Amino acid sequence: MRLCAAAALWPVLLLAQSTALDVESAGELPGVKLTGLTNAQKAQVLAIARQEHCACQCGMKIAPCIARDPNCMTSKTLATALARQMRAGKSAVAARARSIGALVAL
Repeated sequence: MRLCAAAALWPVLLLAQSTALDVESAGELPGVKLTGLTNAQKAQVLAIARQEHCACQCGMKIAPCIARDPNCMTSKTLATALARQMRAGKSAVAARARSIGALVAL
């Protein structure tokens, strides 16, 4: 019976994992407004979100946390703050320091 249940769930688990990986490798962060950013700025936001750890203590980087845990507001808040700083004309280094550093310091 357990084997039958595991076999039935296997396609669902594979689909969920591939969907999360697709989101991570795609140029989007679900739930994060990237409107008003140039393509270069979007790329910088995505790069930083893939490099910086999420402050929710999940052990993942921000982008994978957004993709794998759609209920995590910490990762979305970090990415949104980063996008807001980039939209305001801050450099990638300044945006990272102001958005990621400020929330992590709390």
